[in-house]
Formats: sequence, C-alpha cells, structure tokens
Amino acid sequence: MGKLSFDLFDFGDTIGVGTVGTIYQVTHKPTGETYALKLLSAAVSTEPHIVRRFQREMLILSKLNHPNIVSYFGDGVHDGQLFYVMELIQGGTIKELLLRGGPFTWEQTAECGRQIASALQHAHNHGIIHRDLKPGNVFLTNEAQVKLGDFGIARDLRSSDLTDVGLTVGTYAYMAPELVRGKRNITGQVDLYALGCLLFEMLTDRTPFVGDNFADIFEQHLNADPPSVADLGIYC
Repeated sequence: MGKLSFDLFDFGDTIGVGTVGTIYQVTHKPTGETYALKLLSAAVSTEPHIVRRFQREMLILSKLNHPNIVSYFGDGVHDGQLFYVMELIQGGTIKELLLRGGPFTWEQTAECGRQIASALQHAHNHGIIHRDLKPGNVFLTNEAQVKLGDFGIARDLRSSDLTDVGLTVGTYAYMAPELVRGKRNITGQVDLYALGCLLFEMLTDRTPFVGDNFADIFEQHLNADPPSVADLGIYC
C-alpha cells in the first residue's frame, strides 16, 4: 500500500492498548480487507524520542518479508499522529493459549520453535535483533501458523540506532545476560536465548527463572544454571 490515507479505513474493535499507542481492527474501504492499525497516541506525538522510536519500528517492519513475521502494509499520518497498518492475526498469542490451555505438547512446541527460528533467521539476516521475544509477542493464525510481531524495541544493526547504551531493555524473564548488563554490542544470540526461555515455558507453563522481583530474576540469568524440563517431570 505504501503511504496510506487514514480516511480509507473503517475502525472496528480495539485490539490492544500500550504505553505509546493503540491497535485497532480496521477495514480497508476500497477492498473490504481487514487489517490491524497501530496509532501513536496523541499524548506522545510531540515527544521527539518516542516519535523516532515509532518511526524506527515502522522502518524495521518494512524491511522484513517472511511468512512467520507479521506483514507490514504501509503507514501515514493523521492529525499529527503516526500510524501504520499490518496483518491482522486472529488466532491469539502463545501467552493467551498458555493461559487458556496450559502447556503445549512437545510436538506443538517443536513446530512453533521451528517457525520462530525461521523468522529470527530472516530478521538476523537483515541485521534486525528483536530483543523482546516472549509469549505475548508470538501470534498464531487460525491455521496454526506462527507470526512474530512487536518489533517496538528491536535494533537495526545496519542503521544508526537510537542511543540506549547502558539501558536494560526487554522483558525480565527472557533476557539474555548481555541484555541484563545493558551491553550495546549484542548479537542475534540474545533472541536465541529468549527462544530457549520461551520453549521451556511452552513445555512447562512456567518461565525458567522465577523470583519475587526483577533483581532476583536478573541474578539467576547472570549466575544460575538453567533448569531442565526433566527436573519438572516432563520428558520429551
């Protein structure tokens, strides 16, 4: 679609609300096709740092074209608010499926892992590190196809990145030690570490490391041996 006109979309349900924006289900009037539209909040649309991060997210998504990554269809501006349109996934996230049905079978876990790994390889081949792989960012279609989404804190190694030296970014339970330490010179290995944490959770319905607070969890990421699924009585 390229550059988009906001007026060409009819708005339906609100899919999700985040700290900087809202995602809506929309219908493209000329074609009748349904999509998801992410709109940057008016409250932060004048904050340069947040606007640059949103623009980076759009640019990163526009570089990726893979069957296991949420597709990007274009972007635009409405009353000073940036927005972009992406593929609508209606099968839920791995997080939602874990909450509803408990752990996955090893066969289901292996198949999801294969598809996620393929998505990560494509992203890494394009210099993109996701940095926030977790159950809530992995979507499944109604046909059980995996779709990796939410590249909001991804890093593009092939372009000038926003300064985040020393910042801890990600979600505590899935963060590789180098992310915990706030290191800048990271590689795609941080995504593979998160993938291991995710697969463990899919099999056991718990994260590898648990604690009362983020400091406890960080300490385990840095110094503890990872548990085995066999320790929890699960044998694949």
